[in-house]
Parts: sequence; structure tokens; C-alpha cells
Amino acid sequence: MSRLDEIKSKLLDPAVAASDLETVQKASSAWQAAAEAEKLEAEAMNLEEEREKVKTETQNIGALARGERQRFWIGVLVPLITGLGVIATLSVQIYQVNQNTKLQREASEATQWRNALQSLRLPTGLASRPGTTLVKSFLSSPSYQAQARGVILSLLLSLADVDEFEDFFRGIMDTTDWDNYQDVTRLSRRLAERYAELTNPGEGNKPPRTNIPPEVLQAALNREISIVGNALAQFLREHPDRPGNVRLDLGGANFSWQDLSNANLRGAILTDAVIAHSTVKGSDLRDVSEAGESLWTGTAWWRANKISPQLVEYLISKHSFDPKAPYYKDSSTMSEYCSAVASLGGKDPACQ
Repeated sequence: MSRLDEIKSKLLDPAVAASDLETVQKASSAWQAAAEAEKLEAEAMNLEEEREKVKTETQNIGALARGERQRFWIGVLVPLITGLGVIATLSVQIYQVNQNTKLQREASEATQWRNALQSLRLPTGLASRPGTTLVKSFLSSPSYQAQARGVILSLLLSLADVDEFEDFFRGIMDTTDWDNYQDVTRLSRRLAERYAELTNPGEGNKPPRTNIPPEVLQAALNREISIVGNALAQFLREHPDRPGNVRLDLGGANFSWQDLSNANLRGAILTDAVIAHSTVKGSDLRDVSEAGESLWTGTAWWRANKISPQLVEYLISKHSFDPKAPYYKDSSTMSEYCSAVASLGGKDPACQ
């Protein structure tokens, strides 16, 4: 029996109920206290039950939340993984398609290149215009550009039609940079050699084998030399910032009647070069040490901005100022010539 029950039984005892009032009051107070204690105990039990219930519900909610999170991530990750798998599969397929397309394109380009070469020659041995045009189309091909340049440059040496020459040569210049500029220098040199073979057959030169009349071929070569010289001069003017690892080799090139003003010719090889009746005003000719047999007739070379001492000495000895000779785009007097030579560090005996 609990303490509360004990108190209740004592209060209900008849012997106690018949006693004096003070005892009854004490019993009544005890009864009230017992009732309050019982009520508090019941409330405490209810609170404990509520606490347990809340704890259980909290655990249930936590478990439910974990389950919901798992279901959420499953719902997100499964499609994502599936999508990644599809993307990976498509990527592989696209790569394979691209590789196959690339191989097919390369194979097709190789076939077109062979066909172009086959159509290049006529039964007579002359170059076919359609074939040359086909080869020209390969100048923009990363795989066949170098080969196409080589073929066209060779054909240019046998073209007497100046219009055709200019058309095909334009394609060469469109793909010329500091890595292959020497192709143009060699072309200029070879055209000059052909011109010499035609005009001076008695000096050990063999005239070209062709059915074209010599005077027609001579006029064509003269024009073609000018076209190439003009294009090369323009390239030099428009590309003053030459890479440090490029040695400018203009040996044997022909720049007759050309504009080389303000050109960067520093350190250039000018052996056998023809810079006749041209302008080099403002050009940089420093560090030029190889210029033997170069021709400067009719060129006011003293108008250059800077010239190496070796070249100044050579030009004074070979191409000193002639008051009676015309100079291309220049009307210098002897006094002006002497002053300019002195500023370049040269000493011309004619100025003494």
C-alpha cells in the first residue's frame, strides 16, 4: 500500500472521525495534501507519458525524414547517373563519328589531290589550266598546302601568260609568311635567271626550250619579275617585325623599279640582289655584310635611314652619285649626296 493510501485509510477511520475538531481539521488538511500529491503524481505520470510519446514521435519523424531524404536523392541520382551514362555513350559515339568523318575527309582530300595532279598535265606536256586551278584550291589545305605551293611555284616558271601568272601567284602570296617567304625569293631569282638565259645566250646561258617567240617570252618574263618584286617589297614593308630566328635572305631577288621605303632590311643577305631604279628611303640596312655583286643602279641608296659600314663602303665604290644619272623618285644634288653619305659614316672621295 502506498503512502497516500495509508493516509486515506487513517482519515477514514471512525475512531478518528469521532475525536475532537482539531484532529478532524488535521485529518482534513492531510487529506487535501494527499489529494494534491496524488494529483501531482498523476500529472507527472501524464507528463512522462507525453514525453515518451513526443520522443517516439520525434524518432518516427526522424526516420521518416531520413527515408524521405533517401527517396529524394534516389529520385535525383538515378536519373542523373542514367543521364551521365547516356551522355558518355553519346560522347563516344560522337567522337567515333567525328573520327570517321575526319578519316573520310582525309581520304577524300587525298583522292582529290591525286586527281588534281593527274589533270595537271596535258598530253603535250603543258600545264592544264583546270588542273592548275584545282591545285591552287589546295593552298588553303593544312595537309597539302606545302605541296601545292611547290607545284604552283614550279608551274609559274613556265607560264608565259602574264594574267594567268598573276592569278596563280596571288594565291602564293596569300599564303606567304615568314616561314615560307623564301619561296618567293627563289621564284624571283629563277625568273631573273630565265630572263638572263633568254637575253644573253652567248654568255654560257641556254635559251629556254619553248615555241613561244623570244620577244613575247622576254616581255612576259620582264612583267612577271616586276609582279614578284612588287609583291615581295610589299610583304617586307607590311611585315617590319621579323622574328628573331629569321635571317632575311634576298640573295638574287630582283627589286627593279620597286618601293622599299621604310623597309626593315637589317642584316639581310643581298648578294646578287637587284635593287635598281628603286627607293629605299627611310629603310634600315644595318648589319648588312653580304651584298657582293648587288646592283643599285638608279637607286638613291643614301636616302636610307641607316646602312652598315660595309655596305656603305661597297655602295660608294660601285654606285657613287652620278650627277648626270636619273634616280628613282629622287632629285639629289651632289651636295645633298655628300651630306647624306657623311651622316651615314661614309667617305666618298668625290666629296673631298
